[in-house]
Amino acid sequence: MEHTIHQQNLIMPIKVKDNDPKDQEYKKEFESTIRSIQYVADGIMLQGIHDNKVRTEYRNEIKKMSDGFRNEVLAGKMTWQEAAKQASNTRNELLKLSRNKTWPIGLSIAKKLKSNGLEFADLQNKYANELYNSNSNSLKSQVKMDAIHAKIVIKAGVSNSAVDSRLLVFSKCARGFIAFSLAISAYNIWTAENKVNATLKEGSMMAAGFAGSMAGGAAGLTCGPAAVVCVPVGAFIGGFMAAFGVDYFWK
Repeated sequence: MEHTIHQQNLIMPIKVKDNDPKDQEYKKEFESTIRSIQYVADGIMLQGIHDNKVRTEYRNEIKKMSDGFRNEVLAGKMTWQEAAKQASNTRNELLKLSRNKTWPIGLSIAKKLKSNGLEFADLQNKYANELYNSNSNSLKSQVKMDAIHAKIVIKAGVSNSAVDSRLLVFSKCARGFIAFSLAISAYNIWTAENKVNATLKEGSMMAAGFAGSMAGGAAGLTCGPAAVVCVPVGAFIGGFMAAFGVDYFWK
């Protein structure tokens, strides 16, 4: 295409390049990068939604367990001490089961907040100090010991409300993000010339982003105390590389 520039009564022909191959390549690379970030974000959001469900199940199970032991004591079928021992042990077992179901990012955060559940003896001392400013071994009153054991039973059925509320909020936001992401994918498919190919590509990139984020996050768990940092970074890098790789080879 030729344009003309009038300058001091001179006509100077210049050529303007249309559809520069390098510009087109840069544009494709940029779009691929953005789309890959979108799908790795989807994968991380899915982890949050899943972990909120696991957390809800855990919260319901410990509440049911605690109420069951308390009712057994009130019915005269066991003592507060017996109930407290079983409640603390059961709570720790349910915690382990819950973490076995939790996906990498949530697991790294959970371990950072609490590496393991407290043992029965530690709980006795904790609540003896809270209630009577004393060590449990120093208390001789059965009434006081019953109060301590009763609190262990009750607290065994209570989860960390701050964690519950934050995870719930994150889960709701994650659902909104994924809905928006799916809308973008639907638009890409709708505007594509080959809709079947576009559908397969969108689905493959989404699956790759999720699988990559899971694998990268799992690798980050090997960092030990630094896992709370390594896991999110590993999840992002793993998901991005997987989604970007699918997009690259699909071309």
